[in-house]
Amino acid sequence: MGAHAIKVVQVRTGSGDRVVLEKSAYLPWRGSREEPGTSSAEVLKSVVRDCGLSAGRARSALRDPGMTIRRLSLPRMPEAELREALKWKIRKELGEDASEVIVDYVGLGDSAEEGRGQQDLMAFAVKKSALEAHLGLLRETGLRLESVEPLATALLHLCSRLPELSSDQACIVLDCGASQTEWILAHKGRPLFIRHLPFAGQQLTASLQEAFGIEADAAEDMKHRYGIEGKADDKADRPEAARSVAQVLWPQIEELLMEIRYSLGYVQDHLNPAPPLGSILLAGAGSELPGLVALLEKQLGLPCRLLPELAALGLSISGDFEARGPVRSSAGLAAALGLALRKV
Repeated sequence: MGAHAIKVVQVRTGSGDRVVLEKSAYLPWRGSREEPGTSSAEVLKSVVRDCGLSAGRARSALRDPGMTIRRLSLPRMPEAELREALKWKIRKELGEDASEVIVDYVGLGDSAEEGRGQQDLMAFAVKKSALEAHLGLLRETGLRLESVEPLATALLHLCSRLPELSSDQACIVLDCGASQTEWILAHKGRPLFIRHLPFAGQQLTASLQEAFGIEADAAEDMKHRYGIEGKADDKADRPEAARSVAQVLWPQIEELLMEIRYSLGYVQDHLNPAPPLGSILLAGAGSELPGLVALLEKQLGLPCRLLPELAALGLSISGDFEARGPVRSSAGLAAALGLALRKV
């Protein structure tokens, strides 16, 4: 459930690693679907009902702006003691009562600093009140909630099926959302560093609205039609409209590039040894902005591509497959697909 849309997939599992995709939906979530006086729970229930989702087990990603994400090194210890140690460190950093914080982690293996008996891990902490609000909303749908996890790990479940994340080189995963972009440096399927970047689809739309004095729907159409292609290759034969749109969006693209370079510099300074970079994978509906892939590849000097289509991810498509909404690509549905593949 993002700031702009609800992304839903329904799958069933077959023998071995076979996963069959039965339904998908990408539906407006805030504003256009939510009538005055209608609660978020009612909107979510209507989506579940309209999509005809089966009352099976459900998984959800939590994208809370207050979530704290830290890479830490701690002495090797039993899991129960490790969780208490994590709570203490988070409480010390945030000044929060440990009882009001939910902490989880992904193990990254032994620390690179040999002989210290340390283990590296990626820790995630969120206020209990934020998690309970998310759980309460989901429970009202009538689905049987099985798990909630950070967006970053949901994305990596999906990306780990690709060769980029199984090689000896690190891969940058960018999930371009409506309210923020998730930056993940992954190596062999595990997150080395995670950051939230301010680049957001809603900001791009707002910039076009202000520059051209148009409504949001017209700005969205202009963004998806032209994107930054007028700037990406500087071709003289680009329509004037394409060049004008690219000029408006370019300051935010420059900020995105600056944040990516800053993040890479931070990794080089703080991760020793840092694995060599191999490629960039783009996910999220905002990743399909025209010209973005080519521009990132040119500016950062790394191969860059969108997540491949559904069949290339090892998913079987049901003969009765149903898709709702304007987005049907793996990039737009990435987080939901990753949740569905969590146990495979």
